[in-house]
Amino acid sequence: MSATAAAPSATEESTETCARLMVGSPPSPIFVKGTWFPRHFSLQVSDGLRCWTCDATEQAVAERAAGWDESVPEYLQSAQFHLSHQHPNSIYAFHADGDNRKLSWTMEKKGTKLEGKWRCEKARHDQEVTTNILNFLMDSNIKLSDEVLRKKQSFERMKTEAEKCLRQSEQFKNEKQQFETDIFRKFVAVLNSKKSKLRELRDKLAKFEPTASRADDEEETDADESDEEDANDKSNNGDGEAANMAGDGQIAHETPSPTAVTENKPQTQVAMTENKHQTQAAVPENKPWTQAAKVSEEHGSGMAPDQDRSSVKTVIDSAAALLGDSDYTSAPKRRRRV
Repeated sequence: MSATAAAPSATEESTETCARLMVGSPPSPIFVKGTWFPRHFSLQVSDGLRCWTCDATEQAVAERAAGWDESVPEYLQSAQFHLSHQHPNSIYAFHADGDNRKLSWTMEKKGTKLEGKWRCEKARHDQEVTTNILNFLMDSNIKLSDEVLRKKQSFERMKTEAEKCLRQSEQFKNEKQQFETDIFRKFVAVLNSKKSKLRELRDKLAKFEPTASRADDEEETDADESDEEDANDKSNNGDGEAANMAGDGQIAHETPSPTAVTENKPQTQVAMTENKHQTQAAVPENKPWTQAAKVSEEHGSGMAPDQDRSSVKTVIDSAAALLGDSDYTSAPKRRRRV
């Protein structure tokens, strides 16, 4: 058992210690109270019945330190270290020397075993020394009790706070798990709704794609048919023009002047295109001689009026036959696919 306390003096600071040391064989306890100063120290020893004192002066401490090749502070630190509590590596002894006693302890320094020894004189007032030791022990015990109580209260507060923090942690953990569960459930619901919406849109798109492809095919087919009809119309028109050119050739063959017909061939084609429409309007009016007169004037022919009328009639019959057999209209018919 050991205790340490600091008590200021009038001139310098001091440190007080008290230790229970087991000495002798069989071991018996002694109580050693030390008062440590910067340059000297004092001891009070009691075995429970008798008391002894030791006053180590500055000169004596300096001599012991020089004998151990140490400074005074180093020597005092080593002595306080061994007399403040019992060390298992040290051997303590309290030998009788008449009424006085010798307190010794062993220590090892740089491989060398040393022994510290001090002579303790019989105390004049055993009761006073015993009272000083007991007062110091009681004060130290009270201080230690107060410190233990404060530590205990602090520990209880820390324990309460730790339990509170643990409960809050559990609560936060449960709330976090509940929050994650709710969030994941809502997310899954939203994701499923998006998936169903995407499936609906994909189905609608799959329905529209064949219709759109059919519409494109119909447009392409109508365009092909329109191209074919335009080609047929052009072919029919070419046939009509060929027939007209044949009629013109017949008229030119009947005329006595081939040179004039050859020179007026482009004019004849234009005139026949115009005469085809004029003839359709002129026939109901029964005025073929007018058209014949125009044709005679255009070709510069010197034929008689009867020959002109017969030539005109031949041209009209040929044009009527061609127009009756042709499917030509003013605009190409667009067939709709059923």
